[in-house]
Amino acid sequence: MNRIYYSLVALMVSALSTVAQNPAQKTAVDTPFAEFSNILTNNCEVKVGEVSFNMVCVQGGTFIMGKTIDQMYRSSSDEEPAHRVAVSSFLIGQTEVTQKLWQAVMGNNPAHFKNPEAPVENVTWEECQEFIQKLNAATGITFRLPTEAEWEYAARGGCLSGQWMHAGSDNPEDVAWYGSNTESTHPVAQKKKNDIGLFDMSGNVAEWCADWYGDYTLGFQTNPHGPQTGVERCVRGGSWTGTSNGARVAYRSSLAPAERDNATGLRLAANITQAMIAETKANPRFEGRHFAAFDAAPISTERFKINEVKFNMVGVQGGAFFMGATLEQTQYGDVDEQPCHNVAVSSFRISDTEVTQALWKAVMGENNNPSRFKGDELPVENVTWEDCQKFIKKLNTITGKQFRLPTEAEWEYAARGGNRSMAYAFPGSDECNEVAWNAHNAKSTKPVATLKPNELGLYDMGGNVAEWCEDWYFAYSFIHQTNPQGPGIGSNKVLRGSFWEDGQRYCHISYRYSAKPTFKSQNIGFRLAL
Repeated sequence: MNRIYYSLVALMVSALSTVAQNPAQKTAVDTPFAEFSNILTNNCEVKVGEVSFNMVCVQGGTFIMGKTIDQMYRSSSDEEPAHRVAVSSFLIGQTEVTQKLWQAVMGNNPAHFKNPEAPVENVTWEECQEFIQKLNAATGITFRLPTEAEWEYAARGGCLSGQWMHAGSDNPEDVAWYGSNTESTHPVAQKKKNDIGLFDMSGNVAEWCADWYGDYTLGFQTNPHGPQTGVERCVRGGSWTGTSNGARVAYRSSLAPAERDNATGLRLAANITQAMIAETKANPRFEGRHFAAFDAAPISTERFKINEVKFNMVGVQGGAFFMGATLEQTQYGDVDEQPCHNVAVSSFRISDTEVTQALWKAVMGENNNPSRFKGDELPVENVTWEDCQKFIKKLNTITGKQFRLPTEAEWEYAARGGNRSMAYAFPGSDECNEVAWNAHNAKSTKPVATLKPNELGLYDMGGNVAEWCEDWYFAYSFIHQTNPQGPGIGSNKVLRGSFWEDGQRYCHISYRYSAKPTFKSQNIGFRLAL
């Protein structure tokens, strides 16, 4: 089994200052998120007189707000500390409010750069409230300004985020009208849209948010609304006068509610209603994504029984994520976990536990148990990758299903908690011993599902036994990938997760290593995918 012990470059070490410099403090403030909605509804078109505009559904989820690894080398102090936020599903304008929409509602056009298709600007926060009040009366819909957390979550691409520096790209020229490529505003939706179909979140005009401007705090937050009082309101997104730095998704600025300038406008938000949910159920339709086509539909958990042995295949809803040594992984990460790269994974099922010896015997025969540490509820170990394929072939014959090993990307996405990820260092916690059997708390394998599960209800992904994946081992690249399966050939197969005999640093989520498909060890087992 090949191990890699090299340290990350010094740049990565500097990332730890906001998240990992005080692990004890971080753990002390960690509490579960309050309930939040992640229902997905159709986008909708709204019409005011002859003017129509689109509202995009942003599916709720969790994210790290502020100074994340994709923002860090250009970040400002007010983007610290990076902190975990859950946002309920909501609607947000596909574009900034245009001058023609403002004119249709207010009967005037305060913009400095006159063009009905360009965003309205030169409006105060207070005037935005008046506009929204009149729009609500005209449409019967309760519009509002987005919260700062909603704005950043949407700019990042929600649960389908490609982890871009700007809203939809690492190159501001792709997505933003800003100081280097324009001397005025432009008609909306002329640049590339972001992962969930939103335009101009990194430029054209900056956008008022609902919140008072204030300092970030460490700790979990659910649907935060900022401080209760303040002097200035939050403004987010770059503008035609700004720099590429100001076009980053984490960049923050502010203005007094009565201030106005020709670089600040607004984007609408709205809550999801029961009528929208009912219409979606009757006629579901969803927009395409920037990745190649992948299935992001919710998927149910499926339960199986083989000769009285039960096991569960947990549904993991598809989404996009940043794979590799992300910010919370860097204090443990190795060089083969770099570079971080954008990956989209279709919905799939994965077993909630490692394959047990009971299940192995139910499929392979009562007298066939290769494990060193015997026990029906212990994970099977001492199996090669090729042994796993023989087991899966027999299991598929019994069930008529298409079980397999998870790909490396599926494994990491599931270990992170899918689109409910709380960005833990280990699968389900920042405290290794809560979720992983390792050299500090075990002297052999342990019964599965006896420690805390991760956000998806998956057990032991950080310890007990290492787990074979389907892929040949290979070096990461920066290239966007959809449902990657590794190279077509190789010498070693990927192993993920650590094991009972290993140190805690190897239990972190992004850790990866490999072995020949004929290799077996008391430390290696596997988990099923479907």
